[in-house]
Amino acid sequence: MRVSRVATFMALSVTLTVAAVAAAQASPIAAGTFEFSPSLAFNRSSFTPAGGGDAGTITQLNLNAGVSRAMSEQFQLTAGALLQHKDIAGNGRTSAGLSAGGQFNFKSQQNVIPFMSASLGVVQYQDQGSADRALLAPMIRVGFRSMVADARSLNVSLGYQHETNSKSAFESTANLFDVGVGMSLFRAPR
Repeated sequence: MRVSRVATFMALSVTLTVAAVAAAQASPIAAGTFEFSPSLAFNRSSFTPAGGGDAGTITQLNLNAGVSRAMSEQFQLTAGALLQHKDIAGNGRTSAGLSAGGQFNFKSQQNVIPFMSASLGVVQYQDQGSADRALLAPMIRVGFRSMVADARSLNVSLGYQHETNSKSAFESTANLFDVGVGMSLFRAPR
């Protein structure tokens, strides 16, 4: 499977941004801060079956309504509601589920804060009256947030997700690289 040019460009951009600001020193996120961070991640890939056959495409959209609480300036506990849609060569499925994990925010004196997160999740697919469950582990994201104001940021990230579903005839395991964009709204502790 080939990763799209957009995903490659975003991976390079995220890597360069993280490298450029990782040595900076301050973070505007204080311990006790709550964050609401909706995001959308996208992947479109092409494939050719081993041994020949018709080539196809895989498109996946992931919506995540995430919430987190800062335990310190750098570390946050995260949780999220997931909605995913996957289309493989015209056969589409939608799933819903939950995730939990943690996020590390690198220190920055500038308007850009690089981050890295890891989580795991579960989703349930509904397909023509039958249900499949899948484990998403690990779900890893690396990216940066650009502070728009004291209480808002624009987030750009590159993600990896491994899906395991041993009972599914649709797909037993899958690896996904995607590009994500989102925003964050912060509420400082009182």
